[in-house]
Amino acid sequence: METFLQGLFWFVPVALLGGFIGYWVARRAARASTRVALPDDMHQRDALLRAMTLLVRSTDKLTSDVDVHIHELEDACRQLGELHVTGEFAPIQAALLSQIARILESNRHLEDDLICTRYKLHQQAAELDRTRQEARTDSLTGVGNRKAFDEHLTFLLAQFHNERTPFVLVLVDVDNFKEINDSYGHRAGDQVVRELGEILRHSVRDSDLVARYGGDEFAILFANIDEPTAHSVTDRIRQQLESHAILWDDDVEHLSTTCSIGLSGVRNDDTHDTLLQRADQALYRAKHAGRNRVTVYSD
Repeated sequence: METFLQGLFWFVPVALLGGFIGYWVARRAARASTRVALPDDMHQRDALLRAMTLLVRSTDKLTSDVDVHIHELEDACRQLGELHVTGEFAPIQAALLSQIARILESNRHLEDDLICTRYKLHQQAAELDRTRQEARTDSLTGVGNRKAFDEHLTFLLAQFHNERTPFVLVLVDVDNFKEINDSYGHRAGDQVVRELGEILRHSVRDSDLVARYGGDEFAILFANIDEPTAHSVTDRIRQQLESHAILWDDDVEHLSTTCSIGLSGVRNDDTHDTLLQRADQALYRAKHAGRNRVTVYSD
C-alpha cells in the first residue's frame, strides 16, 4: 500500500507538469497553423512544406503518446479505486482519485486539441502541395510546365553525375502546326496540343516527366532508360497520334496530324544546354527528313 501511494505521489505532479506543457504546445501549434501564409517564392513554399510535414509527424506522435498516457492514467485510477483503505489513508485516496480525474480531463482536452491541430496541419500541407503542383503544371494540357521541366532536368543531371544513372531527353513537335491554326483556328490548335499532351501523359511511367516546352512542343524526360528503348516508346507515341482523330468544334468535326520527335541520351559532362542542343538538332533533322518520324541524335 505505502509503496503504491508513494509512487502515485511522484507520478501525479510529473503527469500534471507534462500535461500542462503538452497542452500549451498544442495550443500554440493550433494558433500558429491558422496563421501560416502561402509565400510567393517557390523555394520558401517548398521549405515551408517540408517543415510542416515534420510538424505533422511530430503532432501525430504526440497524439499517440497522449492516448497511451490516458490509458495508463485510467488503469492507475482503476487500481487505486479498487483499494480498500480506511482511516487516515481514505482522504488521501479520495484526493488522488480527484487529481487523476482532473489530469484525465486535461489530457482528453489535449487529445482533442491535438486532433484539431493535426487536421488543420494536414489541410495546410495539402494546400501548400496543391499550390506547388499548380505552379509546375501547364494549364492547357495538365502536364508539367517549363519550370517543372527545368527542375527535373537539373535533378536527373545531378543524379547522373553522382550515380551514373542514364536518362534520355525527348523533344516532340506537332507537324505543320501553323497550318492547323490558319486553317481551323486557334481553338483547334489548342485541342491538338491538349490531346497530344494526353497521349504523352498516358504513354510514360510515373518516374518519367512530360512537360509542355513551348507552344506546340513537348519534352519528355525518360529516367533510367537507354536511347533504343526511348526510340521504341516514342515511335509508338508517333504512331498513336498519326492514327488519332482529334475532335473539335463541339465534337462535330475532326482533324488528324502527325509529330516529329528528336531524342538524345545524357553524356558525360552534359549540361542543360548541351543536352538540349543535341535533342533539338535531332528534332530539326526529323523535320527536314520529311516529318512524322523519330530521330536519335548522332554526331
